[in-house]
Amino acid sequence: MNANVLIVDSNVDCSNSLAKKLAKDDYNVEVADCMIHAVSRLRENLPDLMLVNSQLPEVSAAHFISQIRASAIGDSIAVIVMVSFENEIIDALSNGADDCVEKQSDYYDYLSKIRLVLNRKNVNRVSDERITAGEISLDPKSRQVRVGGDLISLTLKEYRILLLLLSSGGKIMTRSQILIKAFGGEKAAQPRLVDVHIASLRNKLGIERGMVETIHGVGYKLSEPQHSQI
Repeated sequence: MNANVLIVDSNVDCSNSLAKKLAKDDYNVEVADCMIHAVSRLRENLPDLMLVNSQLPEVSAAHFISQIRASAIGDSIAVIVMVSFENEIIDALSNGADDCVEKQSDYYDYLSKIRLVLNRKNVNRVSDERITAGEISLDPKSRQVRVGGDLISLTLKEYRILLLLLSSGGKIMTRSQILIKAFGGEKAAQPRLVDVHIASLRNKLGIERGMVETIHGVGYKLSEPQHSQI
């Protein structure tokens, strides 16, 4: 099945030009010239990937993405932000974008980035199958988590954090990403609140508490089992 792509950009000429090129490479492409029209497109047909201009007429791309990540469709859509400045990259990634591409890049840079992000998204997509790492076992269907065969009780946010780390493939997750993906972008949530939930999660993981590794100044990742840190 060909991937569905939604381009969100107020520059209609550029959008249409890019859409025609992507169509020739067998992508199904729709365009939207503002956030309102993009939301309408999302309701009609959920894309696999969105290409979003960093500067939308109504709001920034970062704000738009954070709203998408906090919605019911959550992580089901891959998002690439088209940027002009370095600070836009930081804003985009901190608010849930999967990657960025320079607006002035040639078509093949766009194409390679789209393929990379879609492949990465498919690899990391969470299925209903049980996820295991060391002595940790998580069942997405029942939402039960076991350590060494023993059932442990997690709060909803602790469960979401653990699922996120288990599904990340060892990738570092920033506090901002955890807030967006595990906390649903709650306005009252602060980055340091992530640390509180991580500390509680580690305590409940017992012999595998060392697997939740702190990356100082950045966030957290799932590392190899470290039973010696009991």
